[in-house]
Amino acid sequence: MGKKYEIPLLKDHHTHTSIYASLSNCIDLSAVRDKKKALSLMKKSTDEITVILGWNSSFFYFEDEELYCLPPVVICNISFHDFLINNPARERGILIYSNEKLFHTLAQLSTLNKPIAIHAVGDLATDQIIKILSDIQKIEGCIPQIRIEHSQFISKESAETAKSLGIVLSMQPNFNNDSIQYEDRLSAKYCKYNNPFRMLIDEVGYVPGEDLIFGSDGMPHGAQYALEQSLFPRYADQALMLEEFIAGYCMPDQKNGYIKIEIDEKEKNIKTEIVSN
Repeated sequence: MGKKYEIPLLKDHHTHTSIYASLSNCIDLSAVRDKKKALSLMKKSTDEITVILGWNSSFFYFEDEELYCLPPVVICNISFHDFLINNPARERGILIYSNEKLFHTLAQLSTLNKPIAIHAVGDLATDQIIKILSDIQKIEGCIPQIRIEHSQFISKESAETAKSLGIVLSMQPNFNNDSIQYEDRLSAKYCKYNNPFRMLIDEVGYVPGEDLIFGSDGMPHGAQYALEQSLFPRYADQALMLEEFIAGYCMPDQKNGYIKIEIDEKEKNIKTEIVSN
């Protein structure tokens, strides 16, 4: 028999820009059936790294030699179920924006004085965003309300800067499982480095429910998986206490319903039942 609790319903804080809106200015190969034309279009790119859309792999495939001769590219197929990353892109890390372009974009958005949500998964992207926001604050004296979605591999140094800037981190406890699912692709260092909740809370001072909030990103929705990943992760630094989970991931009260949970600490599993009022 496990320990039983009643917690409020979840409030999924994660937000997503339409992928089509965010990638609207990318090179589009959806109408291109000739590989030579596709290669010619991609070679014209002068961006630091270029995302290519619409590649139809039933028309043609790219050889390694052809990819190597291109500027840094990430080529997405038409259904977004397959993609290619060439060596020049891998060597740079996957940053969608150059520092100059991102600075200009964020500086422009800051003049609107509206809240901004920015997506960054890896350490390079997270470091880049926080550094540029810090530079904007030094120049302008302030920045608007900012939240970073994911920030799975945030360093302590960047977290301290983000905290000082008032940046909210919106993270996904579900993605603790990336340390298991992708351990064939991530180094041991990065597997352990993923979702460093204890560092953020205990060392930097982030507070669940205030400047550290949680969501699912839809992978998957629901409380059971999120609770299991939060309370019983692969690495101790990924763990959340139940009170922290409730503060960062749940509604403020139970007036619309609640979740019955039973926690089996020995077997490391959780049963859940939704109860509506």
